[in-house]
Amino acid sequence: MRIVVNPGHSDYEPGALGPNGLTEASVNQQVAIRLRDMGYECKRQGRFLSALTVGLRANKPDVLVSLHCNAGTTNRHECLVFYWLDDPDGRKRDLSHRLAAVIADHARGRFAEMAQPAVFPVWRDDKWFTPGIVKGTFKRAGVVVEMGFISDPHVETAMRQSSWADRAAQAIDAGIRAFVMQVEGGGGG
Repeated sequence: MRIVVNPGHSDYEPGALGPNGLTEASVNQQVAIRLRDMGYECKRQGRFLSALTVGLRANKPDVLVSLHCNAGTTNRHECLVFYWLDDPDGRKRDLSHRLAAVIADHARGRFAEMAQPAVFPVWRDDKWFTPGIVKGTFKRAGVVVEMGFISDPHVETAMRQSSWADRAAQAIDAGIRAFVMQVEGGGGG
């Protein structure tokens, strides 16, 4: 099974910013490096996200996990694992929900105080939004892992520590492995 990890954002578009200057792109990259060292294929956004999305659609992995950090006025150490609720392929939708659930189960208590599956679309900027990275870019399952609220100074401090990135990568790896065992071990899919 081909599994691709995408560390969301890049040097050109660093994503959310912590109160003390930590960028979402750097957090995502640190976790992705650890996952790459565990044997996962990593595909990073270059200057344009559209090029990565087109490339994924042309050569779809079985499973896509896109890494991100949340930001907002709510300050908490919560991991949200999003899947596309409106995916027209019911099988992909169900498998993506299963992947989101097992990653959330493994994240809880390891690198996030709380973790749960969540759904796209979300209401953002006065409209419903689903990121293109989860639309038509995988064969079986795809999720966006929002690893925590980088906007919280305590979470940002934790994210700066290599032990946090180690725990995040280990939890995501454990979730992916559990999902693969479910799917390939006779649990459907």
